[in-house]
Amino acid sequence: MKKIFVLIFIALISCDLPQDPGPMPTEIIQSEYIPGLNIFGVLRNDGIPGTSFFRVERSWETEEATMEFVVTVENATITIASDSSAWDFTFTIDSLHGEIYANPDFSPDKQVQYQLIANAPGLPELTGEVTVPAIPMVDTSSILIENNVFQVSIAGQAEIEMYDIVVISDYNSITQRYLSNGDTLIAEVNLSNLIGEPVGLAIYAYETNLTQYQTSTMTIKPQTYHEAVNTVMGGYGCFGAVSVFTLPIN
Repeated sequence: MKKIFVLIFIALISCDLPQDPGPMPTEIIQSEYIPGLNIFGVLRNDGIPGTSFFRVERSWETEEATMEFVVTVENATITIASDSSAWDFTFTIDSLHGEIYANPDFSPDKQVQYQLIANAPGLPELTGEVTVPAIPMVDTSSILIENNVFQVSIAGQAEIEMYDIVVISDYNSITQRYLSNGDTLIAEVNLSNLIGEPVGLAIYAYETNLTQYQTSTMTIKPQTYHEAVNTVMGGYGCFGAVSVFTLPIN
């Protein structure tokens, strides 16, 4: 009986209870902070030149955050290149996106891979690449509104990993998100909270980089470590692409 008690006691003290902190680190790992560009860039395939943009900042440490600290980089060189052409993006202040880099003549082509090269004085060169998805192929004859539910069929495309389906009225909009496996998608949007009648449909199709950025959990949880989403090299941030389908609804 005494041996059984000892074995049970050892088993109990070797197990972590839900409120326990879990395994503790055995060593302190110190990593060197490397200053660099922090970028958010979107190539937007919507048939409208000039809607692609880049927000360019420099990375910073906590102790740098003062009233005088300026995070936006205004003197960067931003270039987008394909196999056949290259485009420069220049700093501007946009009424919608604020301080960004843009090119009023640039419009990305579907299923083309673009390379990003970004440079700023005193910081490492940042690079990235993305393939622009095709505009979603929507079967307009499949559009149905029944029992306050909007339904539409979207043909499958391998390069698209996520959709945002947006039904728009004159007063607000309702968005439903779907992850894609490349197959045909029958999307449904509950219109219970839509004010007024639907007047428009917008479908945003995201490739891998933007899907990863938008679906990554940023909440800090106990006993876990989550690396910030980074889809570029030589710096920090996300370089991705989205294709947009729009349709008026009568």
